[in-house]
Amino acid sequence: FARGRKRGEPLGIIARDGHYPWGTSEVHNGAHSDFALLRELLLSEHTEALVEHAAARYATYRARRVRVRRLTDFLKSATMLAVAL
Repeated sequence: FARGRKRGEPLGIIARDGHYPWGTSEVHNGAHSDFALLRELLLSEHTEALVEHAAARYATYRARRVRVRRLTDFLKSATMLAVAL
């Protein structure tokens, strides 16, 4: 696996909190961090655009796969017909 990750290890950071000599940071505590507010803002503002983009990309992917499948099926049929004759 890339970057030294072993099978079964998580892909991302599990804990976002930290313990430092000057104190403790808690990402999900509003008194310590704006992370929860930023996450909510980004997700609420950009989720629709992300979903639309993903749907468009999937439609393009699916159309390409259908074309390739039709061509492959046609070539297989032509080859079988040529062998049978």
